[in-house]
Amino acid sequence: KPTTMDNKKRGNRSKNTAAGKRKASEQKRAQNRDRRVYRHDKTDNGSDNEGLAHRIAGATAASDNGKSSDEDLNQSKLSIPLAMWDLGHCDPKKCTGRRLTLLGLVSELRLGSRFGGVVLTPVATEQISPADAEIVRRGGLAVVDCSWAQLQSTPWSRMKCHNERLLPYLVAANPVNYGKPINLSCVEAFAAGLSIVGLDSDADIVLSRFGWGEAFRQLNADLLDAYAACRDANDVKEVQSRHLASLAAESDNRRRLSYGELAKELEEQLGGERSDDCHDADDEEHDESFQIQTRESTSVREADAADQHREKEIDSSQTDVQIETPSENQTRETSSPTEAEADDHQKDQADDESSFQNKTRDPRPLTETEQQLLSSQQLVNDFRANKIDSEVQRNWDKFYNRNGDRFFRDRHWTKREFVELAGRQNDGGDQPLILAELGCGVGNFAMPLLAELPNLRLLACDFSPRAVNMAVQRWQRERTDENDNRFKAFCADLTSSDFVLLAAGHLDDWNESSVHLAAMVFVLSAIKPAEMPTAVANAAALLCSGGRLLIRDYGLHDHCQLRFGRGTKLAESRYVRQDGTCSYFFTVEELESLCQGAGLRVLQCCYVLRETINRREGVRADRVFVQAVAEKIA
Repeated sequence: KPTTMDNKKRGNRSKNTAAGKRKASEQKRAQNRDRRVYRHDKTDNGSDNEGLAHRIAGATAASDNGKSSDEDLNQSKLSIPLAMWDLGHCDPKKCTGRRLTLLGLVSELRLGSRFGGVVLTPVATEQISPADAEIVRRGGLAVVDCSWAQLQSTPWSRMKCHNERLLPYLVAANPVNYGKPINLSCVEAFAAGLSIVGLDSDADIVLSRFGWGEAFRQLNADLLDAYAACRDANDVKEVQSRHLASLAAESDNRRRLSYGELAKELEEQLGGERSDDCHDADDEEHDESFQIQTRESTSVREADAADQHREKEIDSSQTDVQIETPSENQTRETSSPTEAEADDHQKDQADDESSFQNKTRDPRPLTETEQQLLSSQQLVNDFRANKIDSEVQRNWDKFYNRNGDRFFRDRHWTKREFVELAGRQNDGGDQPLILAELGCGVGNFAMPLLAELPNLRLLACDFSPRAVNMAVQRWQRERTDENDNRFKAFCADLTSSDFVLLAAGHLDDWNESSVHLAAMVFVLSAIKPAEMPTAVANAAALLCSGGRLLIRDYGLHDHCQLRFGRGTKLAESRYVRQDGTCSYFFTVEELESLCQGAGLRVLQCCYVLRETINRREGVRADRVFVQAVAEKIA
């Protein structure tokens, strides 16, 4: 008689047959499908019991009726093979191609392997069209998962294929690049290619794995239908050209509106009335402070990009204290109240101005609630931090493109805060005062000084070419004499090794080799901490013997630091705003160390504590800045 061991061996041999392997594979897929159903029901219904019931029902149906399981499996089965070269440039948590690979819908290709179907790649010269349908059905469809920023370093020669194709113009619907043309994710590229060659059912299968997949269909429905109706690549190119021409014509006909005008237009369409907190469009364009938002218990409402740059100005008739609030920019701060307004506020507030502004060496103490807010902030991952640092110049250019020269008001507070400006001008007699503004923006610092100090010559630079052009255009509009050349501006990176040579070349036009004063107002906070010493050293190199460097920036425990929410902390005391620009909150010790490291003698370095009050909202905010004056030793 056969023993128990013989029966086990016979069973193992049956599993090694083709039929046994197929049956085991089907059972495993059914188990995985049941697990996915359970997780989906648990997430959607919010109840473990309901999810468990669906799981049991699914398992029972799969065991009782094998035909229904096979039908469900066939519904999610693709008619052609999909493949992908993954170069590891993307964030693994957001990579749609990797998700499709884990789901078993896409196979991963190694570098050096050959693919016989159509490959969607940005280096192709011909666009995909319905004429490629036979190649796709026979050999499949593949994509290259790489970063647009690293196209030059991508090893295209190691991806062997004979049918490289481009995707025509389409708009992304993924959460990272929503509404942006061309920059599609892997699943969007697959869906677009499949739809164009007539495999709509396969496109629906891959898009169904993502909650926003249907949005891609809706955004590009007309274009996908038009591309699918073409005969070859030339027809696809013609359809794309007509669509781009219509977009250009629509853009030319539509007047560019400010944020205030857009809001007003939207409210008129909705038929609603403006709230008391809204300003007119003109006020929005010329006002760089934002109204302080209320906070409930220990939670902080995430502000939008505009709120992270400015606070709405509090009218003197509604408040007892007129405030100065610096903008969240590398070179921007608000203007101070006029002398008449300051007198009115002193009468309403108190005889002592220190009641709302104070200079000290000690950091502002935090309340228990503020400590909880600060400790709850978490660092972003290295991938996001590196991406933000690589796009800093583009983000500043976008900022100036959106707001122009209307976002910040001129800084008339400079002479009051830095007495060196007025003192040097008086001591110099008829000799010109040479000042370098490092991070000039659109000229909010420079233009008031040029108007008040006739002997001033100001050399300005900025990281953003758009900002420099706006500053030059403003000077050309406001100067009274066309031959007045007291202002020069150029575009340069303050942290580059050749910055001093570039600045010296512009100083030669004035027959000067150095400057008496250099100003860095809300500039260092926009620079990476590792490059801050280089920036200060370059500023010090421009100074003459005895010249002084003037610095003003954000201080530790400032109200804006506590407002940052999740996903905004890049490093200790360093944050990113929603528009991609960065800010840093200094201690006086850090600022002193930067100046001393550049060979400067620190004459003054302190916190400037300022209290802002909105009596209408009943909100008080504590602003903290750091201010320093350092001298170049002879």
